[in-house]
Amino acid sequence: MSAISRTLTVPRHRRITRQWAALSLLLLIAWGLRLVNLGGRTLWYDEAFAVLFAEQGLDAMRAGTLE
Repeated sequence: MSAISRTLTVPRHRRITRQWAALSLLLLIAWGLRLVNLGGRTLWYDEAFAVLFAEQGLDAMRAGTLE
């Protein structure tokens, strides 16, 4: 084995360590992005419609669904 080919090959334990480091970094970034707006209260269209509909009262809900 020549000196060049020995320097180009990475030992197996270093490859595994690099893979774990890359996976850990990716998970840390994903966790950080998840925590950015965790306390935010966003509503999708159907949820917003349900909230607005529920605020109308029982008579309006009954009239809106039965008629």
